[in-house]
Amino acid sequence: MYYGIWGTNLFQSIYRPGDRFLLTLPLMPEYYLLLAALLALSLGGFLWTWLFVAVPLLVVAVAAVVVDGALGASRAPVVASAPSARARARMSTLVTILYILQPLARLYGRLRLGLSPFRRRGPSGLVAPIPRTTTTWSETWSAPEARLSEIDQQLRDHGAIVRPGSGYARWDLEVRSGPLGGVRMRMATEEHGAGRQLMRFKSWPWPAAAGLLVALVLATLAAAAGLDGAWPASVLLAVGAIVVLLRVAQECASASASLALALRTTPKAGDPT
Repeated sequence: MYYGIWGTNLFQSIYRPGDRFLLTLPLMPEYYLLLAALLALSLGGFLWTWLFVAVPLLVVAVAAVVVDGALGASRAPVVASAPSARARARMSTLVTILYILQPLARLYGRLRLGLSPFRRRGPSGLVAPIPRTTTTWSETWSAPEARLSEIDQQLRDHGAIVRPGSGYARWDLEVRSGPLGGVRMRMATEEHGAGRQLMRFKSWPWPAAAGLLVALVLATLAAAAGLDGAWPASVLLAVGAIVVLLRVAQECASASASLALALRTTPKAGDPT
């Protein structure tokens, strides 16, 4: 159902096609972390032969990068303008390699400068990642989107990752402290006359599906390796699953702390300061 961002365009009949996320995935620097994880699983096959199943997945993932680079090279004007077929082949190969190396170079630069995707965002402190409702009273009227904009700005000032809900979302803001966990928040406003308002903020933890899936896969593989008697592989996989789950919980708790701080410190939009 279409609501508009922050509920400002309820139930319109014009729909926008969704973004093609999978087509842009090989262009992301983080995609190479996925390749590294698949490579690690493949090497784990020397401890437990069933992990060699990851090898075909690694091949497909690498092939996706190469194909994406080749398609990008085929659209490059510098390739089409080459004077001969041999020159076009050389230029196409060069551009393909550059396409492949560009996300890797970006990832290297981020890691070198401390911009790891797993670095902590937002203020220090943790708040239990559980559903909760917070209320705020205001004597001065203000539009709901103005209050949400204030909260959004407070969160960004504190260094948190903030994403507004889409036109179809049943939530207004998503706060993250990393890629594996966050919290979502929805606001409702009660009008009490004479410009007075009661705002209710409902929030709940929102772990990333990818993080939970990785933990589930690792835990399943750990159990299977243990049943097969491959204890070294089982222990390593179990530790990996636990680390991922702890990281998911930590990021949800950190995002909850960021949101709680923003709700406490955000000046009521329209109120005197």
